[in-house]
Amino acid sequence: MIPHLIAFLLKRDHLQKKQEKRAKKALSSFQKLGRTSGWYQTFLEKSRCNISDIQSVSDFTNHVPLLSKESVFNKNPFIELVKYNLREIQSIMLSSGQSGNFSTGIITRRENQKLAVRTDLFLNIFFWIKKKEALIINASAMGVRVFTYHTCCDTGPRSDIVITLLKEVSPSFAKTIISADPHLIKQIVEESIAAGVDWQKLKVWFISGGDWFPETLRAYVQSLTGKSALVPENGFWLAIYGLTELGYPLFFETAQLAALRGEFHSNKELITERLSFQQGRCTTPFLFHLLQSSFYLEQVNDEGNVPELVFTTLDQSRAIPLVRYNTHDVGELLDPDVFEPSEFKLPMVAFWGRNQNWLCSTSTTVLITDIKELLFADYSLNEKITGFFTLQVDNGKAVLSIQLKRGKIATPQEEERFCHLMNQVYPAEMMVTFEKYHWFEEQMELDFERKFNHLKANHHG
Repeated sequence: MIPHLIAFLLKRDHLQKKQEKRAKKALSSFQKLGRTSGWYQTFLEKSRCNISDIQSVSDFTNHVPLLSKESVFNKNPFIELVKYNLREIQSIMLSSGQSGNFSTGIITRRENQKLAVRTDLFLNIFFWIKKKEALIINASAMGVRVFTYHTCCDTGPRSDIVITLLKEVSPSFAKTIISADPHLIKQIVEESIAAGVDWQKLKVWFISGGDWFPETLRAYVQSLTGKSALVPENGFWLAIYGLTELGYPLFFETAQLAALRGEFHSNKELITERLSFQQGRCTTPFLFHLLQSSFYLEQVNDEGNVPELVFTTLDQSRAIPLVRYNTHDVGELLDPDVFEPSEFKLPMVAFWGRNQNWLCSTSTTVLITDIKELLFADYSLNEKITGFFTLQVDNGKAVLSIQLKRGKIATPQEEERFCHLMNQVYPAEMMVTFEKYHWFEEQMELDFERKFNHLKANHHG
């Protein structure tokens, strides 16, 4: 018992020292950016923050103002944000624009040379995918690239091309990795089974990072493919979290964390027992590891609101360094020792999704993450819906409109069953309608090409 206790205390001390070191680097990053960047100097002046007054980590976390997408990318010309000559830029990526505002991610020529090595090292260490043994199918939207030395096919969000690759090309590779939007993964799996793909004969990993998805959706896909984090050597669906403006990915699951999230979903009491914060009535958070070599992460509770994640760039070679950048994502920094012993002794975070992703009716607040968790709980209904929906307020009552697939109809029994499921969480507070694919107000003519905003712009809180 004593040796284990000593090891536990030493590891805690080691993690604490690393966090303190990153905090000091964040302070240094602030001071450098404040003295060298014109746009940031202007921002500090308008915020009445004097660099000379910020001398300690405590000063940094208490007095340095938060940045946001709006204050950085909407109010500063591109040329003033970038610290390099434009000739040094290899590629430019934009965020989805789901919020109505775009942010910019820049990869320099120097970074471009390292990214493929980092990606493949990541796949090897955490998912046992060795050098050049895998086929990577990049079905991501919004121009998201996969930097790798593995064989890669960029299909874009086309389920028919992905299915053709699964049938004709994947059997020749030891492993296949599919990167796609969560709803597209659902569609690929459903259509591939109808097309005769035998998932038992393939080792496939799904990777999605474009949107928060519920554990009910992963469980549904697992029921169709047999790909589970409980048997990780055959593949499973794992989540990553990245930001266009900060890098990709920042957070990631392992098989152990994916399985633990499944336990949290099955036993919601674990959430209240092992986390200090709970978001929503039935939402299951992601449990992520984070690699903080290039950023410092804070959990801030501004004005008593839900805890939000704030990032500071530690790597000053980034084209657009950012200090105390608030993503408005809800998260809680965790002590890894509160959970099962992990193979990787890395910091952890509970990730709940985007703050402000909710709607207020006259009687309650309805969270999008709760709706998603409930939407995919009925497997028989999953076969008929796209996974897209809108939520709005009509005469003080929340109205949930769910899009059906082309040619599908929800029976009165299915509608009643789903309404009963919804009322167990939001009793008598919501009206539910199932809309035919082309009758759906949003219609989704550009399916999967960008994140879908479930809240109508003139109704969300």
